[in-house]
Amino acid sequence: MAPSKRIFISDVHIGMRKKYEWFTEAHKQNLVDMLKLFAKQGDTVKDLVLLGDFFETWLAPVNILPANIKSILKYEGNKEIINALKACIKNLTNVFYLNGNHDMHVNENDLVQLTAGGKHIQHISCYNAGLLYAEHGCRFAMFNAEDRIHDPLDGYPLGYFISRIASSSNEKYDSPGSIASYVDDLLEAALTTQTISESVIEALMEVAQLSPETEIKMPKPRRPLKIKEVQKKYATLWDCWVQKFGYQYSLNAIKGEMYSLEWFGDKLCEKNDYKVVVLAHTHKAEMDKDKLFVSNDRIYANAGFWTTQKPTFIEVDKQKNKFVVALCKVKRDSAGKLKINRKEEALALT
Repeated sequence: MAPSKRIFISDVHIGMRKKYEWFTEAHKQNLVDMLKLFAKQGDTVKDLVLLGDFFETWLAPVNILPANIKSILKYEGNKEIINALKACIKNLTNVFYLNGNHDMHVNENDLVQLTAGGKHIQHISCYNAGLLYAEHGCRFAMFNAEDRIHDPLDGYPLGYFISRIASSSNEKYDSPGSIASYVDDLLEAALTTQTISESVIEALMEVAQLSPETEIKMPKPRRPLKIKEVQKKYATLWDCWVQKFGYQYSLNAIKGEMYSLEWFGDKLCEKNDYKVVVLAHTHKAEMDKDKLFVSNDRIYANAGFWTTQKPTFIEVDKQKNKFVVALCKVKRDSAGKLKINRKEEALALT
């Protein structure tokens, strides 16, 4: 029987183990061991889908340039991870790479060295397998969707600068939703005369003890940007989203930064008749089977993240007459042995 399972992992954020990065040496072994396990399951696993933010090219204090993909792939501390990933490329039918926001500029040329057994990793914009659809989901999040309006040169969203400023602080910043703790009420801020971008940046400046005159070092050939320039650049962010997408969509695009992207999963199902939608970005693993708010049954799942001691992934098995979707949580027992806890939902295909 041909392999039928798809594995979705996201938000690994592999960098170079800097103190301000999210992926640390403590997270490495779980990832290596799981990739090795996936590589041995070629008889059942068809596709391994890296669903965005696999690499980390955003996080760094304002006075330090973030790592680039070339340096990350060469970093000796990542050698074991890369070798385990290459084993997956060799043994599985497909390994796909999708961009998130923290790796938004990684392209096919950057990934050319990820080859094994005469096969290479496949760079795609979304994973579309008929009734099953997956993408990172950052395009639905107001602060982290690619933004060519406010940053025509590179499309950096406000979230890039949020990450740089937050990385300059001693406060914990380990997920997109972390910024909510720095702002009294993001939704209320969106409705006041002060723009939501100003509210977020001002709150982060205070926490990081920076000033509007502080410069943010940018990748070459770009010049440094002062924080006050960033505030000005993105001052119309909320208004632009409302004008383009409408008020309800825009509110959910802010909620998507802090809570869940399920509303957008429902919309994808309604518009395209998908049965299963897998997103990521929020660092909040979840799975929901719902027929109350959509015209047909569907399963929405979020793959979670790997910068934790209990990482998660989504497994989707398309069987003859149904989808079986599992939210899988990885942990170690008292002896250090790898364990996977599964929560499953099945959806009949009619």
